[in-house]
Amino acid sequence: MILFLLVTILFVHNDLWAQQLNNNFKKIQIRTMEGLRITYLDERTGSRITSPKYDEGQDFYDGVTTVSTAGKAGAIDTLGQEIIPLVYSKVWLLGDRMFAVSKSGSRFALANDRGILLTQEVYDEFQGFSFGYCGVRKGNKWGYLDRTGKPIGLIDYDQVEPFYNNIGKVGKKSGQENMQFEAVLNAGFINEKGALVFPLKYNYSKSKVSNKIVLALDSWVTNQNGYGISTTTYA
Repeated sequence: MILFLLVTILFVHNDLWAQQLNNNFKKIQIRTMEGLRITYLDERTGSRITSPKYDEGQDFYDGVTTVSTAGKAGAIDTLGQEIIPLVYSKVWLLGDRMFAVSKSGSRFALANDRGILLTQEVYDEFQGFSFGYCGVRKGNKWGYLDRTGKPIGLIDYDQVEPFYNNIGKVGKKSGQENMQFEAVLNAGFINEKGALVFPLKYNYSKSKVSNKIVLALDSWVTNQNGYGISTTTYA
């Protein structure tokens, strides 16, 4: 219990520190000879971290933000350094200081905060990072990547949800349709190695993961305590 409280306090402290760090940098517009340009003001020192040279920019998150000028996008850190060079048509911040980048504008690669491409531009869509993993779509199938760009198991699911701790919820079409003629998904759960720890047989909309409990339900049937009868703990 003491260890749990210490970890919780450390997590909350780090989260508050990161939030305060992001709040220290304010996006401002300055009129230049070329028109209005964006830069960022470090409110702790009153100094700009870059010259006013960007057409667009987002708020800081995890100490980084995306910027663009003349139709080319990249990213900077709180020192004003361009950690993702402005050579891409699209750059998305995924959290954990990771990015989806695209030169083609249609497919994306994964890049880290040193500007290193970890994959080729082969993915059509990214989810944000959660517990070290992000969901990706390639064609019409979904899967996960880790922070090195390595796929976690197969990219062969019809839907995935963000990882929670060391488990992720995945879904595959059952071949049936609901009353709205939408495909019915069967839910399962995979671990960080991509292995199914709960098979693809549960009701997707009624199954979820929270803390160390997986609610893998076929229906809303509950026991006398109000908990799903299929509640299962996992290591």
